[in-house]
Amino acid sequence: MGCLWVVGVAFAVALSLAGGGQGLAQTAPSPEGAAGKSAAKTYEQALMAFNLGDVRTAYIFTKNALQSDPFLLPAHLLLGKTYPQLGHGDRAEKELLLADGLGAHRFLILIPLGRVYLLQNKATQLISKIVPLGNTAAEGAEVLALLGEAHLQLGELYDACRAFTQALERDRRSVPGLLGRLRVLLQQGNTNAAAVAARSAVAIAPNSGNAWYLKGVIARAQGKASAALEDLNGAAERLPSLLPA
Repeated sequence: MGCLWVVGVAFAVALSLAGGGQGLAQTAPSPEGAAGKSAAKTYEQALMAFNLGDVRTAYIFTKNALQSDPFLLPAHLLLGKTYPQLGHGDRAEKELLLADGLGAHRFLILIPLGRVYLLQNKATQLISKIVPLGNTAAEGAEVLALLGEAHLQLGELYDACRAFTQALERDRRSVPGLLGRLRVLLQQGNTNAAAVAARSAVAIAPNSGNAWYLKGVIARAQGKASAALEDLNGAAERLPSLLPA
């Protein structure tokens, strides 16, 4: 009888502990869950800093987020956009390829990866790997404009002009397409057509420092010093980091 009582008590205690353990499992967060929430919160801070133009702070927060969760896909994508602004094209390429391996939608990678290839003067690689497909007209036009920039790097004016023209056919208000076509016209020495395109670019993108800069370059080439100075001042005001302006 005594042995049966001991067994019964032991069984009851075991059931009690099992129930309590189940309750704790439901209420107490696992270390992985806590780390994931911390990583997500830190990533949000990184994204906020990036959108405000504070690239260095964004970089620090993103690296901290990845320390908590090395597989946080949005953080790898954000690093891929942050590194180019810090002058590290090779690191950006690595992060974007990591994001691709983690299952990022292909189009989330296409445009930033194309920019990284251009930054590293990998025009041939861009042309072979970046396919001009997009979910929207603007996105498709931007990919085509990147291809045009790659052809420009290689000195292939005909192919560059074709890519920029296709970009404008996809989206007639594509600023990268307009600016790319402008550069082709300038290299061809067609300043009159370039001047018309420059006025269109500034009208469509009045806050684009690059558009004002190219407009100023064309005005200077036409001997219009006063207009050129006004345009270049506009470029410097809108994009202070644009050293040529």
